[in-house]
Amino acid sequence: MQYVYTAHALERIQLRNVTEEMVIKTVESPENTGKGYKNRNLAFRRFPEDILKVVFSREKDKIIIITIIWERKR
Repeated sequence: MQYVYTAHALERIQLRNVTEEMVIKTVESPENTGKGYKNRNLAFRRFPEDILKVVFSREKDKIIIITIIWERKR
């Protein structure tokens, strides 16, 4: 599977100190999933820092990473 990052996602990765490996792990092995705005996929995974939320869409053989967000642990 090919991962494609939007410019926004790349900016957020750098700003929020997230690695691409963390993003891929969250998408491929999420602890929780959901649907978001415009029916986009949401994947959640817990890391020591907090819970990482990845917003993405699938297009044929590509996964397009739209943004990433740290969510507070509950």
